[in-house]
Amino acid sequence: MTFPTANSLVSNLLLSLLLLLSLAVPSQSNNDGYSRLVDWMTQNGGRVDHRFGIVENESGIRGIHAFDHIEEGAELLFCPWELIIGSSGIDDDQMMSSNGSDGMCRVVDETARQIRLGVNSSWYPYLDHIGEQRLPADWSGDAIMELQGLLSARDVTRHLRWFDTICHGDALDLEAKKSLVAFVSRASEVGMVPIYDLLNHHNGKRNA
Repeated sequence: MTFPTANSLVSNLLLSLLLLLSLAVPSQSNNDGYSRLVDWMTQNGGRVDHRFGIVENESGIRGIHAFDHIEEGAELLFCPWELIIGSSGIDDDQMMSSNGSDGMCRVVDETARQIRLGVNSSWYPYLDHIGEQRLPADWSGDAIMELQGLLSARDVTRHLRWFDTICHGDALDLEAKKSLVAFVSRASEVGMVPIYDLLNHHNGKRNA
């Protein structure tokens, strides 16, 4: 597996953020958790452009917005490798084995380990900001029916089956389940990348 460079991560961010410039532009971010995340990133050697950030609406739905014009080629984010869960301790062979399953399982395991550490985790500002998310397998039958055939019953449970059969994980373990959901919905091909994973991005196989 070829890991993207910092330049390629920035390029992906630029492509994603261009779509946001046509939206109504709020004056500032109203998400304190995001502000703490940015502070953590910069205190640990990262860089984050202040012209974009998180905005949450009255329904609790949040997303990235651009607050000002952002010129082409601007660096939006620099995330040190040390802040990426999965960037260390997993070599190319492990990421490639079983189509990458070994390396991916280790990212899920490490994320779960950090979640269990709570405020004692070096990644706490990041993991705390992720919040609660759910896999389609956790949805009600009526909610799944609303997808109108887009997902078969087998597809709905495929992430849980992968976690069980390939990673030998326990979906009843709350921290492991939270880690799995975060990985499925946010991970890139190099692991869990703080702030970068808030934007639409490519995880090596499909957009996330």
